[in-house]
Amino acid sequence: MSAAALFHHLEEERRAVLSGDYRTLEKIASAKADLLSDLARDDPGLLQSIASAIARNQRLLAAAIEGVQTAQQRIAVLKDVRDTLRTYDAQGHKANLSESRPTIERKA
Repeated sequence: MSAAALFHHLEEERRAVLSGDYRTLEKIASAKADLLSDLARDDPGLLQSIASAIARNQRLLAAAIEGVQTAQQRIAVLKDVRDTLRTYDAQGHKANLSESRPTIERKA
């Protein structure tokens, strides 16, 4: 019974990662830990198939983390491009011209 429940949680974790529902992962983690410790005492032979499912989910999580980091880096580059104009001065040296953004004053 606990093996089936653990596989269910692993599949639920997989779906959560693929759909980007990261809040669900915290709930699943504690249930998985309890089931895994129970299962290790009951049936050590089953741990190999469970390990492959866990490894699959770890690869998915690593890919999700890498994707988020790449997106953060890309956003930082785009903000830098938006906020700074790079050009050259008369001597041929690089010059950064920061654009001062006009403030908008709203009046009622």
